[in-house]
Amino acid sequence: MSADITGISGGPVLSAEYDQLERLAGTFAHAGLVLGEWLALPTATLLDPDLVASASLAPVSFAQVEARLGLTMIGPDSLVQAAASWAELALGVIAARGVIEEVDSGEVQRLWTDADEVIRLRTAGLPSMDTLTAAAGGGLGLITATLGAANVSAGAGLLARHQGPDTATTTQPVTVGPSAGPRDLADLTRHLGLLADAADGSVEVQTLTAVDGSIRHIVYLPGTDDMNPFSHDAQVRDMAENVRLIAGEPTAYGAGILAAMAQAGVRRGQPVLLVGHSQGGMQAVALASHGTPYDVTDVVTLGSPTAQIRHYPAGVQVLSLEHVGDAVPELDGAPASTNPAQVTVRFDDGVEGLVANHSYGHYLAGSRAVDASHDATIRANVGGLGNFLAPGQHATSHVFQITRVRGG
Repeated sequence: MSADITGISGGPVLSAEYDQLERLAGTFAHAGLVLGEWLALPTATLLDPDLVASASLAPVSFAQVEARLGLTMIGPDSLVQAAASWAELALGVIAARGVIEEVDSGEVQRLWTDADEVIRLRTAGLPSMDTLTAAAGGGLGLITATLGAANVSAGAGLLARHQGPDTATTTQPVTVGPSAGPRDLADLTRHLGLLADAADGSVEVQTLTAVDGSIRHIVYLPGTDDMNPFSHDAQVRDMAENVRLIAGEPTAYGAGILAAMAQAGVRRGQPVLLVGHSQGGMQAVALASHGTPYDVTDVVTLGSPTAQIRHYPAGVQVLSLEHVGDAVPELDGAPASTNPAQVTVRFDDGVEGLVANHSYGHYLAGSRAVDASHDATIRANVGGLGNFLAPGQHATSHVFQITRVRGG
């Protein structure tokens, strides 16, 4: 299965291009201002006492000078028109930047995707409740539709009061052993997909030791296990967690991940890459943005809503992959980020249906497309993952199962 990249937004390269456009607009505006200042010179010269006094001595020459000066202000090539032209150019560049940013943010693609989805639903009939629940994938569809986007925070509060505290977890080690270190983004996606087939609540901390002895870690975070929005059991990756994540609330899943990292021996100063699909990606960007005891330097999300995160600490970079047929990344209800710290890559490898569009198979195809891309913005971001993908590293994996302790 192959994929075509359909859109890229955010990242330091794109941000630099926007900055260049702004500087160009500033240069044009400055030129207009300078020409405006020059307009004062002909006026001052026209009224110069010595020039006016010479009128009686050389009336013909005086008239010629006055005419020439007048043309510079009101003629077809006047300074007035030149100043206006430069100011118009500045406004044009600013407007162009806005259009380019809107297209880069995915608004055009988003409108087309939304329209296509409406047509599909209208022609196929309303889906069943089971289909809608499964389609939510990342867990926001039903609850957001019920509460309304503006009431998600209130919904998270109601859940907390109904279900009790959500940060108490038990993190049990499952396996420890050697593993294969990733070589590229496709390897990261494939590895995460295999972990998703393990027991509910499973996460993996992969420790990489380079030839020079330096240590870094990759934390693999699968998505939602329990699609029941009213679940009240020990499963830590349920629909309620998604509501808490979109509302910016702490979660049991996040607490369990930090406990797993501690048990796996992650130390301060050791770079950490978080890789997550769906809810796992939401949790990854939440940990990276809110801060942890560890040095999270990179995040990769697959099919995850991320627009709820507005800021990342210095030194953090995020790569987000979104399949154009996948409804889950759209559930944040906002355009793709143009944050210099985050690059969002949209890709298309064919549409199969609401549920299938969110699958690892599509994101593996998208990852391969990113690996093969020569786009400067993509290469700048993926290049930052180089130390995690370097060949010759010794890899050891710790797999844990996180469960929630209700009322803990």
